[in-house]
Amino acid sequence: MDREDLIDDPRYGAPDKRTENVADFVSLLDEIFATRTMDEWAERFERHGLLWDRSRDFLEIANDPQVVANDYIIEINDAALGPTKLVAFPVQLEKSKGGIRAGAPEHGQHTEEVLLELGYSWDDVSTFKDQKVIL
Repeated sequence: MDREDLIDDPRYGAPDKRTENVADFVSLLDEIFATRTMDEWAERFERHGLLWDRSRDFLEIANDPQVVANDYIIEINDAALGPTKLVAFPVQLEKSKGGIRAGAPEHGQHTEEVLLELGYSWDDVSTFKDQKVIL
């Protein structure tokens, strides 16, 4: 990184000191990384055998060929938003397929259904609505 002055810097020499000075250290790293392009840093990291990877935003990840091939991003038709990309179900099992069928429910969307399953009558539900207990 061309910052030999940091090798013996007491603020960053031990793990507890780095933790104590983490905000300053991150600011310093931001300044250092801003001095070169991503490709220049990539070449340096590779040359020195460092483990690293580029930070990616959601669109880059969603369009990554491996992500697409593994179906890690799915598209649903959300009632409010229309076609919407989501992160797929996080566990992929061979014999028991999990999945996402729809977007998140609207506020109060299933209230009646839940109350009826709990044994309340339609009259109870109507009373709850009149009393503004539920939507």
